[in-house]
Amino acid sequence: MISFMQRYSRIFLTLCLQVSVAYAKDISCTQSNDQWASINTTLELSPPGATITLGSEIPDYTVIYTQDNVTLGQDLAICDKSVYLYETILEQGLLPVSIISGDRIYPTDIPGIGISIFSTDITTSLPVFPNLAMSGWISAHTGEYITGLIKFWKIPGDIPMQSGALSVNGPVVGQVLSNPPYTFVNSDGSTDRIYSDGQYYIASSRKLHATLIFKPGTCEIQGGDVVVNMGEHPGVSDKNSSWKDASFRLICADAHGYGGVTAMNNAGQSPFGSGSATTVTSPNSQQNGRVKLAISPYTAIVDARRGIIALDGTGAAGYGIQLAWGDSLSQAEGEPDKPVHFGASQSIYVSELNSQFRSTSTPIDGNAFTGNDNTIHMAARYVRTDGDVSPGPACASVEVIANYE
Repeated sequence: MISFMQRYSRIFLTLCLQVSVAYAKDISCTQSNDQWASINTTLELSPPGATITLGSEIPDYTVIYTQDNVTLGQDLAICDKSVYLYETILEQGLLPVSIISGDRIYPTDIPGIGISIFSTDITTSLPVFPNLAMSGWISAHTGEYITGLIKFWKIPGDIPMQSGALSVNGPVVGQVLSNPPYTFVNSDGSTDRIYSDGQYYIASSRKLHATLIFKPGTCEIQGGDVVVNMGEHPGVSDKNSSWKDASFRLICADAHGYGGVTAMNNAGQSPFGSGSATTVTSPNSQQNGRVKLAISPYTAIVDARRGIIALDGTGAAGYGIQLAWGDSLSQAEGEPDKPVHFGASQSIYVSELNSQFRSTSTPIDGNAFTGNDNTIHMAARYVRTDGDVSPGPACASVEVIANYE
């Protein structure tokens, strides 16, 4: 047998190719038309002629008011490369409290009031950065607007019902430019509008603010605070004092309702000028309810069922003060027929105390009071409580809280 062995060698061929690509990693932008100080400002959302009365029991996730056609910003940046334009809310970490029919509802700085911003340009409710809503691919010069439909909502929480107008601050709305992996530089050398490690350039930024239109439906005591002179009580034989008149007169402003719509007429115009005219396109459509009244004591509640509160501790001891609804002259020596129950959870309709206040919802731009006598009759007396009796001043204070529903 003859064996043949074939000898061969392996040949390795290594090919190297060096490719060089030269490009600028920066995008330079300038904002010559409107400087940053005029763009990163507050947008006042307080249309003249629009007034809302906020009641204490508006259901959660009810639209309180709507503002349409609001120009929220305009991209006036000139960049040396094409970029993507996005719309967003520039407050990282802000979370929606709910999403209703596509509207992302965010909290404001006022408890119980939320806001949603729907971009009519790109038909979406705005997310919070780093989430973005794309507006489009923009060439070196642009002039794109961001136009919004803004809704104010009742959200979970108690709206402050103090007198006067509420000043409501919403989130910062912005337009941002981006084109990864490029980073941005501002042509004037400033960095205040370069965002997130240079990946984004803020083209416009507006803080949403509204005041004057939001008026709590609060009633007031006519003439201010009422002081009731309870007289003297001998504090013997464990007896109660006679009833004293602790009545007050209640004044309620007109209730304007809520649920209206206004529209600005400056769509497609720069929002950085002298201001925007508005038109009421739909008047308020939701009525405020009746007026509810609550008595909130500043001292401890001794007996909630009987309407007895403690003295303030500055003098006498062994007695408390009992409050009852009705005329002091008609109160019984024994337990009253209608003791005052304390706190917001025990509020009572004013119409149950005075029939000259409405027992139905209040007409829009109407008033809860329809008669001639706005007196709310209440009576007070000293009653014996636990502990030893000691002499001295016997004082206590309560707060009267009356609001439209």
